[in-house]
Amino acid sequence: MGFEIKKQTLKRYYEESGVTEAVIPKYVTTISVNAFCGCRSLKRIVIPESVTRIMSNCTFDGCTQLEEIIVSENNPVYFSHDGILYDREDEKEQSDLYFCPVTKTEVSVLSGAKGIRNGAFHNCVYLKRVTLPESLVKIGSSAFANCEALEEIHLPEGLENIGGRAFQKCTSLKEIRLPEQIRGIRLETFSHCRNLERVIFSQNVRNIGGLAFYGCQKLKEAEFPAVLERIKNAAFTHTGLISVRLPENMIVIDSMAFLCCKNLKSIFCHGAEFRIGEWDMSRVLNVLVNQRFHLEESAEILSKVIDTYSETGNPSAYAYLEQHFMEIFRILIEQNQPERIQKFLHSGMPVTEDTLSDLMMFANEKQRYEIQVMLTEFKNQNIGYASEDILKKFEL
Repeated sequence: MGFEIKKQTLKRYYEESGVTEAVIPKYVTTISVNAFCGCRSLKRIVIPESVTRIMSNCTFDGCTQLEEIIVSENNPVYFSHDGILYDREDEKEQSDLYFCPVTKTEVSVLSGAKGIRNGAFHNCVYLKRVTLPESLVKIGSSAFANCEALEEIHLPEGLENIGGRAFQKCTSLKEIRLPEQIRGIRLETFSHCRNLERVIFSQNVRNIGGLAFYGCQKLKEAEFPAVLERIKNAAFTHTGLISVRLPENMIVIDSMAFLCCKNLKSIFCHGAEFRIGEWDMSRVLNVLVNQRFHLEESAEILSKVIDTYSETGNPSAYAYLEQHFMEIFRILIEQNQPERIQKFLHSGMPVTEDTLSDLMMFANEKQRYEIQVMLTEFKNQNIGYASEDILKKFEL
């Protein structure tokens, strides 16, 4: 029982019945990765001035009763404040919060701190509120992951970097505002925050990472910044989004970005490309059919569907085109796209004499005379000659 030490490295601490404090011997210089893992009885750990290297803050994982870490005032690398472990960055005055004991309910990060290390608050399930200093510029990966009770956190304006999974499974978090220095959201940053209702994006965000908001079931709306260029794989899968408006700068929407958004009724898309990757076209089209995209604002998607069916005969593409037959035709006429209309006419759609007459009249109203002639010729060749009354009406 007690300490296992080899060559001044604390390899492992073994719990003893009734012992709640571990005072590390003064000759230890290094604490290994698993030294205190799973020590459920410990409430206090004391680190001497000799310790100049802690291999990872994972060394304290599973210390479910830990209340404080105390560091010798003479330690050149580490120090503690309110029972929380900090390290000095390159022996400068700047510091990072290294590890927070999991029993904390409220924390005020030390003024002047520049960063929060990877996993520093990981599994702090009782933590409700955190106050961050204006000096903070970086939040590491998984820094607040699994902080199930965290209800609010104000991100300072100087914050520049938020790591992947930083707020994953913060299931009590309802709102987050991203400072203007944030230019991208990384992998799974807010995934499974099931009570997150509102996200206020920085106006400088250009990329939203894969699975960034996956499983945010109460997130019903998202106002994207004008400079946004890419939404990566499954970024908003299984969210509560009702409507999405994509900015004109959008370049790529990766696979499954909005998959399984059961409440999504409309998407307004300005020239964005659906990046299919390994996800086949039929599944993309099924999403289009099931979620009733606003076609008039999704011209690029519509064109992709028509071209796909023309080139491959994809059955899902046919189902989509057939379902929205008249609506699509009117959009193509309004946008004056005779080449795509020609493809559409010869795609096997259910074109009848009545539908053609309606479309010819619509083309006439919109002064799309080239398309009007095309429709008339198609009718003459495939259905029967247009009546004298129609030809006279259209002045053909």
